[in-house]
Parts: sequence; structure tokens; C-alpha cells
Amino acid sequence: MNATTPTTLADDLLRGAGAISTFIYGTEAMRREIYRNVGGLPIFHIGSLLCARKSSILAHIAQQEAAAIERLATTAAAPKVRETPRPKRPRGRAPIEAHTPT
Repeated sequence: MNATTPTTLADDLLRGAGAISTFIYGTEAMRREIYRNVGGLPIFHIGSLLCARKSSILAHIAQQEAAAIERLATTAAAPKVRETPRPKRPRGRAPIEAHTPT
């Protein structure tokens, strides 16, 4: 195991939104962001307490990063080409047709 790999589950477990916030954002002040992003983060409950594994969060972030890089590479490699050119739009106002009384 390398120095960043936790040796036990307790070393890998983050208990509470404050601990998760500190791990992700570096401050507990961003705790509300954890509650807002529960659906997008690998978070689970133990009782009523939000918990997460450090390794799962790091893997999730790496996966998101790889997907973003793949999207950028795909869009950069294949620029959009319009199949048919757009029709030219007339410039200026349309001419006013003369009204002839009948």
C-alpha cells in the first residue's frame, strides 16, 4: 500500500457533512453544498448521519474529470460542419409596397 491508501475503513470513512465538506472543499463552511450535492456524490447514510469514503470521493472525481477530458477531446477532434448552407437573409428593411387605391 502507498502512503495515501487508508489502512482501515475508519481511516477512509468521513462522518458528517462537515467532515465531507472539509475533505472536498478544505473548509467546513461549505457544508450546505454537501447537502445540495447529495445526488451527485457517492454519499450514504449510517442512521441519520451522512457518510462517505475518501477513496470513493476521489474515484468519483477522477471519473468526472476523465469524462470531461473525453468530451473535450471528442468535440475538438470533430468540429461541427453544416450540411447545407444557411440561406442569405436580406439586409435592411423590406421595401414598402406602394398602396394604390382601388
